[in-house]
Amino acid sequence: MVRRLEELVAELPFLEGMQTKDLELIAGCGSNVHFGAGDVLFRAGDPADAFFVIRDGSVAIETH
Repeated sequence: MVRRLEELVAELPFLEGMQTKDLELIAGCGSNVHFGAGDVLFRAGDPADAFFVIRDGSVAIETH
């Protein structure tokens, strides 16, 4: 079953208590994407133009 982004955003614990209109605004700016093993989400120096919420799986943070 495909769930709407508004529903997924409303379930995030750190957004608990936000008004529906604000949750809708956040959801309207987002997209539901999938990454495969080994995919790079971002690198140091990239523009800070995305916010990721990991709902399933894990992410490794590499530093040099």
